[in-house]
Amino acid sequence: MNQVKTRQINFRLSYEQLQKLRKKSDDLGITPSEFLRGMIDGYIPNVRLNLKLSHLINEMRRIGVNINQIAKIANQTGYINQKYLNSYKDELDKNILEINKLIKLEKVGDIYSSNKIMEN
Repeated sequence: MNQVKTRQINFRLSYEQLQKLRKKSDDLGITPSEFLRGMIDGYIPNVRLNLKLSHLINEMRRIGVNINQIAKIANQTGYINQKYLNSYKDELDKNILEINKLIKLEKVGDIYSSNKIMEN
């Protein structure tokens, strides 16, 4: 549920605590505020899952660039290298399956993670 954030809180951290907070939130690809709100809501951030997804997204981006290059050459020459196109399609299919597995295992829908802390 997306609630309007109308309240602000300020508190002090040591230099080391601030560095840890920044590192953890950076590793997840979220802001320190999002990280802390997630912790308050009872989520344990899953950095390993986030890193796997980041890797898969970067891989898909690379494949997309390669497919665009194939399309450009096809438009210029009228020739499509079917071997490369099929190879990239297979890579995309593999990555999509991997992402679907991660989503099912980790309920990726929440930006913080799916590892909900059991409330007392």
